[in-house]
Amino acid sequence: MVLKIFNKWSIVLLIGIILLLLQYTSSDSNQAKEQLVNIPSQQCTLKLGWTDWPPYLEPGKEGPKGFQIEFVQWITKEMGCDVTYHKRTWEENLKAIENGDIDFLGRASKFSEREMYAHFSEPYRDDMLALMVRENNKHNYTAESLIELLDKGFIIGVLRGGYFGEEVEAIRQNPKYAKNFIQYSLENDILIALDEKLIDGIFEAPFTIDSAKRQTVFKHQFEKLPIKILIGQLHFMFSKKTTSEEMVKNFNLAMATVKRSKAYKEHWFWTMIL
Repeated sequence: MVLKIFNKWSIVLLIGIILLLLQYTSSDSNQAKEQLVNIPSQQCTLKLGWTDWPPYLEPGKEGPKGFQIEFVQWITKEMGCDVTYHKRTWEENLKAIENGDIDFLGRASKFSEREMYAHFSEPYRDDMLALMVRENNKHNYTAESLIELLDKGFIIGVLRGGYFGEEVEAIRQNPKYAKNFIQYSLENDILIALDEKLIDGIFEAPFTIDSAKRQTVFKHQFEKLPIKILIGQLHFMFSKKTTSEEMVKNFNLAMATVKRSKAYKEHWFWTMIL
């Protein structure tokens, strides 16, 4: 008899615990949803500025494709927002953010000058680049530092409007090295200049160059020097003229949700490179 009563109360207690857990889970889920600020439907179409940068961003049959496009689509879907795509050069995209012609773009470094006209998301990856040269030319550029290399007359092609970390930017501000840096509007043009021997090297990731080879035939192969440049953390950058801090908060919450998802964690690119 005692055993039957005990079993009866054990079942009641177990059911009670299950109901409490269900209530807590439901409450927690609702609370997470409530964290997202409601955005009026007319504000929920975001204009994304982009430029060729394989494998992150590149032309596709039905608009741009690539790892960063996929990441943006996951995030905006979580937000319940649509995205339209607007192709420009990197420098034009920065101007479009400042003027409010587009709403946001990715792969942006955060610093005070840009913060005057843009909001920034939480960082989504670190960016480190190698100094790439034409293959079989590596032995011509023996140097232990970037300064030593530049002092020998080394010419580097850089993206107009690009940011290459505090160390490189400090060097670029020095009039002594002004002639060592040549600016280009498109990243593919920088690779072509390197291939045509118009410059000696570029800052880039080897896997990005491998992707560019699918679009352009180069005469030379490229290899990296033992000089790496840490640019720092990259963010999504939002125009202050068209987006609010609440919108960026929404974006950050959605991005955090995506990063916890199984699809994100199992995606080889994000786990290995980001």
